Amino acid sequence: MPMFQGQGGGWLKVLRAQDLLRLVQAGRALNAMWRQSRLSPAVWQRDLLPAVQRYAEFVQLMPASEAHHHAHVGGLLSHTIETTLAAMTWRNGHFFPEGASVEEMDAQRDEWTYVVFFAALLHDLGKVMTDLRISWTYYGMEEVVRWVPMSGPLTAMVQAKVGGEYLVEFSPKSARDYQ
Repeated sequence: MPMFQGQGGGWLKVLRAQDLLRLVQAGRALNAMWRQSRLSPAVWQRDLLPAVQRYAEFVQLMPASEAHHHAHVGGLLSHTIETTLAAMTWRNGHFFPEGASVEEMDAQRDEWTYVVFFAALLHDLGKVMTDLRISWTYYGMEEVVRWVPMSGPLTAMVQAKVGGEYLVEFSPKSARDYQ
């Protein structure tokens, strides 16, 4: 049984960022993302890498779509890593703010890198709230509970509990509220 499968059919284990990123084989992409950011290792590790890790713990191994691209276990995290790397690569070919002096562009370089990074990292975050219905439990819990994304990551829900698991289902298309 793969390390991410829970006890029942379709259930997945709640995992920490390190395990999630290893499962989606994000190591090379994260290294390339750091190189593309052109930030110092200390700044990358202080600001951007923890954001990727928190995002991973929030989306766990949820799919990116029901029947389109990345419609598999871990698809949303994989898609987001790929998109963020592409955005960081794209960012290197552009100077912001457009039309500004070279000095102003240089002074704002890192800020614009952050803008592009976070826009790409968070571009599909709403899918978790609109397209998916997530149920969660842990060993010994009497009833399965529906996860409310605004309450925080599943890792926080099962913190200090043994055997945290979740089940991903898609909301009916008629029930998805994109407002």
